[in-house]
Amino acid sequence: MPSRRGNPLNTVGGLCRPYTEPRRGPPPASNACNHLISKDCQPSSAIPRARALAGSPPRPATRGRDDGGAVECNVSSTPAMTEPAPIDEVQLRLRQQYPEARYELDWSTPWELLVATILAARCTDERVNRVTKTLFTDYPEPAAYAAADLADLEQAVRPTGAYKTKAKAVQACARAVLDQFDGQVPRTMEQLVTLPGVARKTANVVLATAFGIAEGIIVDVHVARVSRRMGLTTQTKGERIEKDLMQALPREDWTHFGPAMVLLGRYVCTARAPQCGECIMEPLCPQLEA
Repeated sequence: MPSRRGNPLNTVGGLCRPYTEPRRGPPPASNACNHLISKDCQPSSAIPRARALAGSPPRPATRGRDDGGAVECNVSSTPAMTEPAPIDEVQLRLRQQYPEARYELDWSTPWELLVATILAARCTDERVNRVTKTLFTDYPEPAAYAAADLADLEQAVRPTGAYKTKAKAVQACARAVLDQFDGQVPRTMEQLVTLPGVARKTANVVLATAFGIAEGIIVDVHVARVSRRMGLTTQTKGERIEKDLMQALPREDWTHFGPAMVLLGRYVCTARAPQCGECIMEPLCPQLEA
């Protein structure tokens, strides 16, 4: 059978149709918004993350009919970049915007910060701060938690969610601090992660915030989301994201970068309807789908 291109007639369904040369050149212009992360754009055109990270141009969205209407979009009209944001410029802007960036938990001792961070799992800092305002008065030191009635401790931390698990973790952590570290919160990553309820993220918060020790970079849900949107990492696991950031940033920036990115993600680069037009990173950000 002659090839399709070599035959001037295409046979489709028994009918002969003239061969038509494939269209060449750029696709027709579209008035569709190409922002990848905005929930305020109409119509919505979600681009697969892998396609965006590969640098492929976004496909124009369609309305289903050509009505010639303008697309309304509440985010910046600056065309989205396809290159990852330069991390040195990101850190410079973070220092300018959040020079005194800190984790927003209330505490007065390293032990209080450790307890608050354990309670902050899947809970807002604001709610944790309301709980610890009373908790830290009723249980002022590790010995008080270690000797507490577990049912009473559960009720004290109940508003933070998963209260049974958190109360057990805090009490077990207090006993381990007393038994293994003479009642003092340890100052190394290796020792901290041996405590019940303490993983690497919690340890990073305590080390960076209470002691100013740069053992790693705080990566919570906000840091993870913003880092992916800006193309600083393609990873989805916290420790892998942290590894990418640690390799890209000098050590002296680690303790500032995490809390500053938390603030950016919590108040500007939010999960829904990010305020791209108000963001200090807008000129740098490729606005990838996170």
